[in-house]
Amino acid sequence: LVFTDIFNMTAGQTRTIKVTADIASVTPNLNTVRATLVAFGAASIRNLDNSTFVAVADIVPSSAIAGNLHTVKTPTLVISAASTPVAQTYIQGSQGVELGGFNLKAGDSQDVKVTNVTVTCFVDADATGADIIQGQDVDGGETKNCNEVISTAKLWNGSAQLGDTKSPTTSGPGTGGLLQFTNLNLTVAKGQTLALKVSGNLASSIATLNDRIQL
Repeated sequence: LVFTDIFNMTAGQTRTIKVTADIASVTPNLNTVRATLVAFGAASIRNLDNSTFVAVADIVPSSAIAGNLHTVKTPTLVISAASTPVAQTYIQGSQGVELGGFNLKAGDSQDVKVTNVTVTCFVDADATGADIIQGQDVDGGETKNCNEVISTAKLWNGSAQLGDTKSPTTSGPGTGGLLQFTNLNLTVAKGQTLALKVSGNLASSIATLNDRIQL
């Protein structure tokens, strides 16, 4: 990088030069960068008193000056299941029950902004534990969709609801059952963990109980 700006300095004056840069979003993790001030040449510094160039031997130091080595880290977000809520038994029609908890931990490089969260519902139509399928389960001639069990659901950060109230999407076995919370403006501070919870209202009339759901 060659900067051709010219500036004057008075006798005894000190000026501090700072180099700033924008890091490309595709920079690999743990890449390093350093700024080094190249040694001044014979025609780099002029004495304004006599309009002659300062000799290289009179410039201290006369060699290049290397800055500190900086490490580039990519932002990370680790998501894990929270310890609560634990497995519970609810009656149909229950309102505002806790269905799932998730921890979002940002890496130590920078804050992370979260704009969308999708939670997947799994359902077991006969609650035998033999299988639990995303969106829709068919057991013993019975078909059960997540949205037949969960009427609506909300995403929470503490006491604050995030986004709109949602219902599970519908589709065939192995698809659907999605609770899609969009247009969020959630920031996870670097090095910090944010605990989110999903609560829901269970349908007041659920055919052929018992059923089992999992987020």
